[in-house]
Amino acid sequence: MVERALNPWTIFWSAALVVIFAELGCLARTSVLVMRYGRPWVVFAGTLVGTAIIMGTGILAGELLRRYLPEPLLRWAAGLFFLALGLLVLIGKLDG
Repeated sequence: MVERALNPWTIFWSAALVVIFAELGCLARTSVLVMRYGRPWVVFAGTLVGTAIIMGTGILAGELLRRYLPEPLLRWAAGLFFLALGLLVLIGKLDG
């Protein structure tokens, strides 16, 4: 596989935007924690640590998959996974 030379800022902002959009749904839960405990900076620190742990796990898993599996296989597997999820939502086995 030939890797394209990407600007590090392009990669940085792509990752930042993915996380921002993915975490929009968590705003309500975070707001509830702040309302319950009244300690916004402590909640912020806790969510920062939790996000760092889960993102680090995802980054490590992605790097391992990238190293040991060919890219075409990963693309097909990801596509089939999302198709299966969509099908499960459509037939009512998962809440969308």
